[in-house]
Amino acid sequence: MEGPWTITTADDAIILEKQPTMVRIVRRIRYLKELWYKGQEGQAAVLFRMGVTILKKLMRKPVWLISDRLDTADDNGEAFFQFLIQRKEPVHLRFLLVKDSVDRSRLKKMGVVVSFFSIRHRLCHLLCNYILSSHADHYTTNPFGESWIYYRDILCRPKFVFLQHGIIKDDLSDWLNR
Repeated sequence: MEGPWTITTADDAIILEKQPTMVRIVRRIRYLKELWYKGQEGQAAVLFRMGVTILKKLMRKPVWLISDRLDTADDNGEAFFQFLIQRKEPVHLRFLLVKDSVDRSRLKKMGVVVSFFSIRHRLCHLLCNYILSSHADHYTTNPFGESWIYYRDILCRPKFVFLQHGIIKDDLSDWLNR
C-alpha cells in the first residue's frame, strides 16, 4: 500500500495505521537490520530492497515483464511483446527467457531480453508494475524460490495479467490462483 499507512498484526487482528514518515523509516530500518542477521539470504534481500528503493526513484517509466514458457517464446507473450514494441508504448518492456533458449537471439532483435532467475530478472521483478504471461506457473510470479518470504510484501505489488489462449473450456482458477 502506498502512502503513510502501515499494516501490522497483533493477536487475531490486522491493524492499519496512518503513521508519520519518520516512524515508517525507523520501522523499515529495523526490518532491514532484522533481515541482515538472518544470514546470506537475508543479506541478499537487504541489498535487493535497497537497490529497488533507489531504482524506483530513478525510473521514469513503468516496467512490464512479459513471458511465455521458461525456455520458449512463440506464444501470446511474444505476440504481445512485439505488439507493444511496434506501438512504442512508454514502458520498459522486458521479455523473460532462460539463457540458452533457441528463441533468445530472435527476441533480442526486437527488444530487451532478460534471463529467468538472473539478478537482473529478480531486480526487474521487484520493480515491475505488470507481469504478463501466457503461463501462470510459479516461476512467472516468484523468481526467488524458497527465499520468497524475504520479499513477500514486495512480490504482491505487480499485477499479473494472464494472456489467454483462445477459448478455454476448463476451470483454471486453481492454476491462476483465483
